[in-house]
Amino acid sequence: MELNDKLNEDKDFITEEENITNEDFSSTTTGFIGGLKYSKLLNGSKNRWKTLISEVKKYDPSNPIISAIFNTIILGLYIPRYYYHKIKGKEEQYTYKIVNNWGKTLIKIAKMNLEQIGKVNIEKDRSYVFISNHTSPYDIPVIYGTLPVLAGFVANIELSKMPVMNFWMKKAHSIFVDIYNQKSKVSTLKRILENLKNKQHVIIFPEGKMSKDGNLQEFNRGGLKAAQIGQSVIIPIALIGVRDVIPPGGFTLKVDQKVRICFGEPIDVLNLSSQENKDIDKIAFDTINSLIKKYSF
Repeated sequence: MELNDKLNEDKDFITEEENITNEDFSSTTTGFIGGLKYSKLLNGSKNRWKTLISEVKKYDPSNPIISAIFNTIILGLYIPRYYYHKIKGKEEQYTYKIVNNWGKTLIKIAKMNLEQIGKVNIEKDRSYVFISNHTSPYDIPVIYGTLPVLAGFVANIELSKMPVMNFWMKKAHSIFVDIYNQKSKVSTLKRILENLKNKQHVIIFPEGKMSKDGNLQEFNRGGLKAAQIGQSVIIPIALIGVRDVIPPGGFTLKVDQKVRICFGEPIDVLNLSSQENKDIDKIAFDTINSLIKKYSF
């Protein structure tokens, strides 16, 4: 596929996504509740952190997840310094430091035996789309604690309503999507394209939600298509063992678990053939699935 062809696909792609039927969209939002359990719990709550902590205490008031929550809330203390660094033009570096240290802290709280496989080499003039399997709410801190560059998640809109956490995710250029709203889904795809054109890196869970059984689920093609139009480099990520730390919908951490985060070989969309571009969702799926099979415990 020629470079100009990819750029010309932009408008056609958005139009195509706007024409997705409600039936197709509904199929991605029904069935397994998983992480949506948190959304149902927090919906309508005036103090979301208090509601979450109260629910956690029902399961185990001494569980280290309480510490993980408090270490998230106290990030609010660093918000004033963000504006100091912004004046100096270093807000991106500061935001990366905050979210990276937050991820590392939550990894330590879970006493995770974390092994990183593979490295990520970033070219300054390219945008990157990190795609990962989604097995646990702890996927986010594990990725942030190991990623060598600032990137924003495409995340459930409920996270945009969590004080403090929403601030830092927004400053990392995260994009929030209402999975029950088709217009929000289309708007999200447009935002992904904007981020990539501005050389802001994006993290996507192409399964769309946490896996019901831990096995890799079918990929949604939207984010991958955006990566093609944005002429980005796709970095496959396989998370192994995070589900054992805390499963979808869980409220307690299980400590001392073995976890692996595997970074696969980059997929440069500019180097793909026409057929490979058509099969990008299958290529990405097979790459991550192979990493999972190769490095599973």
